[in-house]
Amino acid sequence: MFGTHAVKQRAESRQFLAWFLENYWRLEETEVEDCICDGSYDKGLDGIYVSEQLSQIDVFQARIVKGKKTLGDAALHEFQGALAQFKDAKSVKNMAATTKNKELAGLLQEQEIAKKVDEGYVVRGVFITNAPRDQNAIDFLSTNAAIILYDEIALRKAFVPIDKTDPIATEISFDVSGVPVMEYPIGTDLKMAIAPLAAQDLTKMEGIPNGELFAWNVRQWLKKTKVNKDIEKSIKSQEEHKYFPAFHNGLTILCKSLKPTKDKITISGYAVVNGCQSITGLYENNTSISSDLRLLTKLIQVSADTPLALKITDHTNNQNGTTHRYLQSNSPIQTRLQTEINNGSKGKLHYRIKRGEHQSGQPTK
Repeated sequence: MFGTHAVKQRAESRQFLAWFLENYWRLEETEVEDCICDGSYDKGLDGIYVSEQLSQIDVFQARIVKGKKTLGDAALHEFQGALAQFKDAKSVKNMAATTKNKELAGLLQEQEIAKKVDEGYVVRGVFITNAPRDQNAIDFLSTNAAIILYDEIALRKAFVPIDKTDPIATEISFDVSGVPVMEYPIGTDLKMAIAPLAAQDLTKMEGIPNGELFAWNVRQWLKKTKVNKDIEKSIKSQEEHKYFPAFHNGLTILCKSLKPTKDKITISGYAVVNGCQSITGLYENNTSISSDLRLLTKLIQVSADTPLALKITDHTNNQNGTTHRYLQSNSPIQTRLQTEINNGSKGKLHYRIKRGEHQSGQPTK
């Protein structure tokens, strides 16, 4: 479950802490990077996060165990000793001056930890592990309220999976006989094909009526905006159909499988991240579509839930005016918050994170 945090440059415990901070402390990616100091000479500390609003300093330590082991009180006693370095401003300054870990020293200085401790900020220890606690750990925690434990039991109980519609798994093929197709490999692990796809084929993709096809886009169907009215007008003017690849910005489709051949392109596990307005407009006016109507389409073989996919989504959404709010609609913080509110209120409340969305996460009618 470490997902995008599992990169070669990070130790496993650092990956674990980064995943925890994103999923439990709800921190942005840059905040996660800025508060981790796990490494050599880290004084028994893996990360520090300061909440100005709560006047609180959270100090983290992450431990991963292999096999069926439990957490006793030995590791917690060690962590308690590390927390003693925050007992007063003098101790913090000494820690900053003596550590050989540049990340830790930088954190202590940049966050003015000594000053904040002197001002009365509450210091809490947060111990994170994939092992379940045993009775020794339970007894220790009962008399040490300054340490919060997220063990296997607490992690499972507090985790909120993001309720996000999966990309469309069904395989679909587009007829490209008689039209040019450009295959464009990007590096060794990213494949892309660009082709003018027939509108008649595009409207056969699953998930258009209920919006599932656009779950990974920053917006759902916006109905009759000026841009969408212009698209509808062009669809109904068949003499303009052959010019669509020239004056339309094009579509972007992400897919887990991309198989281009001379006569057809086959994809599966797909999601449209740019082109919701155009495809829905075509779908609603399908009786006006002719065989001449094609849209220039980029098909990129990449999973929709990766950082690269999010970057592609951000950079390709500019046909209807896009604000920072729209681009944040796919962030883990917003999608998880939506899930928590929707599930917690049992249908009485709905947190809308993108335009055109209603209570079920599908487009408004």
